Amino acid sequence: MLDLTPLCVTPFCVHRTDCENNFDEIKNQCTLKGIKGLGGFVTKKIKPCRLIVRMIALIYNWWPLFVRLAEPDKHYEAIVSRPLLLHGVGKQTTHAAQKTLTITSTHARAATVHAAYRRVCQFLMS
Repeated sequence: MLDLTPLCVTPFCVHRTDCENNFDEIKNQCTLKGIKGLGGFVTKKIKPCRLIVRMIALIYNWWPLFVRLAEPDKHYEAIVSRPLLLHGVGKQTTHAAQKTLTITSTHARAATVHAAYRRVCQFLMS
């Protein structure tokens, strides 16, 4: 039997909550064209249903990793992180065989978004 104080148990509860939030987000907050959750994709035709579910799973599985690279010290809910990090316009330019991606954020917290994208770039470039 472990002798744990409440302060020792708190990190375990936080990690468990983070895991449960992932299931809640994909079940209830994942929206596409106004249809809430995965239940909206049930049809009598199995192929379109499987295609949509696989697309959501692919995008959803990469999003938490991207957000952790952008903000490694803070947990963001998808409902907060998506508007924060996806609220921008990107443009790719090519000059002298070098490609440049320019992202212009119109979000009120553009400085935070800029720092987050810098962290992701540094990770990917190293």
